[in-house]
Amino acid sequence: MLTATLIMADDESRDLQSSTTRFCVSFLDCSGSCPRHQRSAAASCVFAMLTPKSLLRLATPPYLFQPLQILRRLRLEYFWRSRNEALVLLPWALPININPQEAVGHEIAAQGVYEREVTETLWRLTDPGDLAIDVGANIGYTTSILGVRVGPKGRVYSFEPHPQVFQSLSENVARWKRDARCGVFIPQQSALGKESGSALLRTDDWFKTNR
Repeated sequence: MLTATLIMADDESRDLQSSTTRFCVSFLDCSGSCPRHQRSAAASCVFAMLTPKSLLRLATPPYLFQPLQILRRLRLEYFWRSRNEALVLLPWALPININPQEAVGHEIAAQGVYEREVTETLWRLTDPGDLAIDVGANIGYTTSILGVRVGPKGRVYSFEPHPQVFQSLSENVARWKRDARCGVFIPQQSALGKESGSALLRTDDWFKTNR
């Protein structure tokens, strides 16, 4: 395995930030899709993924063998940063409504999938006709995988206790129910535990960006 360490002095880091931000603004100017002051703000957001540490990722095969991926990622970052809601088509041809400002939504917007290894594992292990259970279903990303894989003869129970997140789950499931490839979706606004009863669901500031 090839590893590298990038050490940069504070003044060098500031110079990099300034030059990178100017590059981002120039790159985004090419799109001409919004006023320059908005492009400048978006460029600052784009720079968040171009820190000295993250620049090491440019040495990975996806960027070494396809350099244009760098510009594609920049454009995607700029595009999604300006939106709070978007309807995205997943690789298995199911639409999902996301918030690109949140952790799950941002990864789906940028990568097309969320947690690639988990996605592939579920896809391989789920068979037609299965009864699948998604605990902590969130907005329904995992539910969508299971729904397609179990097929018309299968069922998917999706449990999500938070009322706001459950609303997003329900809206996505409503779209998927019209797809003949999917099984029966059964969303439940509840949590699972070893005992029946009620509990207090607490959230903190992290919930704003990672539901």
